[in-house]
Formats: sequence, C-alpha cells, structure tokens
Amino acid sequence: MKGRLLPPKYLNAFLVLEIGLHFIFPIQQLIHAPYTYLGFVNIGIGIVLNVYSGGFLRRMNTTIDFHETATELVVTGPFRMSRNPIYLSVIILSLGIAILLGSLITFIFPALLFLILNVFYIPSEEMTMEKTFGKEYLDYRKKVRRWI
Repeated sequence: MKGRLLPPKYLNAFLVLEIGLHFIFPIQQLIHAPYTYLGFVNIGIGIVLNVYSGGFLRRMNTTIDFHETATELVVTGPFRMSRNPIYLSVIILSLGIAILLGSLITFIFPALLFLILNVFYIPSEEMTMEKTFGKEYLDYRKKVRRWI
C-alpha cells in the first residue's frame, strides 16, 4: 500500500467534504428533524464498532497498521460477523453523518467510501491474507461475509 492514500485519510477527507459540501451546496434535504437525530445512533454504532474492532486486534497481538501484514488471523469477536468490521464502522459513521445532516449530497460519501474500499483496498488485502494464512484464511472467507 506504499504510496496509496490509506483508508483513515479517506475517512478524514470524506468527513470534511461531507460536512463542508452540505453547507456550501445545501441541495435537497431528504431527511428532516427530528428524524435526522437518528444519525447519532449510526455515529455511535460506528465509533463503538471501530474502537471495539481495533482493540480486539490489539488484544489478539496482531497489527491494526495498514502498512503491516497481519501476524494472526482473527476470526472471533467482531471478525466472526464481518471480515472487515473496521471498514464497516467507517461506512456506518459516514452514513450517520449523512443522516444527521439529511441533505442529498451527503449520501454520496458513504456510497463512494464503500466503493473505494470494496474495489481498491479489500481485494488486495484479501490477497495478502490468502498468501499469509493460506487454507485457514480461505476457510474463514467461505464462512464469513466481506461486510455483514
């Protein structure tokens, strides 16, 4: 992944753009108060899932760093439901912000983030996991979906 923009940087850029464009180009409001406050639920779920998943990787003595190859195949905790709970948490968080702001333009960002992760990051990470863990990873991949 050397030289590529890493997912945490995408999240930061997307959050700034998502919020900024909402105020700069306040096109059609899809969701209105009080329903926009449901975005706080998604934001909370996204934060909790992110912290829990990252902490779980640390407790399993494997890396959370995008530059490093995993030393352990983690298949329990949040990873028993999703092969990518950290990426999932980022999308849930971005969707929460979109719901909270409620405007049409903000819903572009969770979808775009999903596409970028699904097309440009996860496939190469999965190849690395397959090379590193072999059949053990392939068995895990058959049992657990990429997202949920």
